[in-house]
Amino acid sequence: MKVFNQKIIIKFLLLILFTNCEKEVEIDLPKYQPELVLNCLFSQDAVFKVHLSKTAPILNDFPVIVREAIVQLYENELFIEELTFDGNIYTSTILPKTNKNYHIKVNTPEFENITAYDYTPSKPNLISVAFNENAYTDEEGYEMGQLTIEFKDNPNKKNYYEIVFFVKDNNSFFTPYYDEKNNDPVLLNEEILAYEPESLMFSDELFNGTAYTLKINSGNLFDSNDEPSELNFIFRHITENYYKYKKRLILHKYNQEHDVWDGVGEPISMYTNIENGYGIFAGYSEITRIIKSN
Repeated sequence: MKVFNQKIIIKFLLLILFTNCEKEVEIDLPKYQPELVLNCLFSQDAVFKVHLSKTAPILNDFPVIVREAIVQLYENELFIEELTFDGNIYTSTILPKTNKNYHIKVNTPEFENITAYDYTPSKPNLISVAFNENAYTDEEGYEMGQLTIEFKDNPNKKNYYEIVFFVKDNNSFFTPYYDEKNNDPVLLNEEILAYEPESLMFSDELFNGTAYTLKINSGNLFDSNDEPSELNFIFRHITENYYKYKKRLILHKYNQEHDVWDGVGEPISMYTNIENGYGIFAGYSEITRIIKSN
């Protein structure tokens, strides 16, 4: 009993000791310096819409809109117009033109001037697109679908593409999941399937200047028990800036969504083509198709 009491006393004294060893440490954090952020993805089908904000401290979840700015747009280095602000975004009155170079300049009282360049690529040369509802059976016995896209690549330049597809069913929308065991060499070469991308991006590195048939394995997008569904397919010809930005964005989103259970993910530095700032100014063009269920 005496030994037992001694152990209790020792534990009690250690608890007091460690409690009294707490010490407040003041950390001298550097003064936060905000930066200007410009985001604009543009195509021939809509006017320029520029979202202008500034970076915020890590505990601030909402972007701070920059309202007092002069946003000027140039086409092939010729001044076109000054964009107007509607309380949320800066908007042009003109539509981008195919294969034209665009330059945007932003002047604000608070920040150093920022600028960015990109162009509007031509429409992709889509030959055909089809969806096979029962292309194969996976290891667990489920029937899997396959989207087949045939297109022709321009041999005169380096090209980049993006594919988006989703199903509209009973006035609701949902995007497919991609089979990580997809064996198309072009998609495997991009190494993004494991990061749950909302869209698929790829370059013409493996098929430059030729016609190519891309096969995307996914879950069966049409449920025979429901009313007829339709698959909305979007095929984009994108610029290199667009391609680099969206690929980094996929990794960034994946890390943010998975670090709760998997531990803190590696920091992902976002790609930007904005001089003296952050964000993206990049062009694309697209073709859309609708595929109905059988």
